[in-house]
Amino acid sequence: GMDDLGLWRHQWLRHALKLLPKRGREALELHFVRNMHTKAIALEMSVSESTVKTHLKRALKTLRDDLGEK
Repeated sequence: GMDDLGLWRHQWLRHALKLLPKRGREALELHFVRNMHTKAIALEMSVSESTVKTHLKRALKTLRDDLGEK
């Protein structure tokens, strides 16, 4: 059921996040888990908004590559 899916997604996400550099993981968690906008994440992490966008873009690419065909 949906609970299984939620659990699977959660476990996948935790596994996937381990592949990321610390800053990228931090940005991704703030974005997806805490639903923060890039501006808020930038303030939280004390970096520029463009840095946050770069972190998110790289992190998502890493996760996509990991999910893709091996």
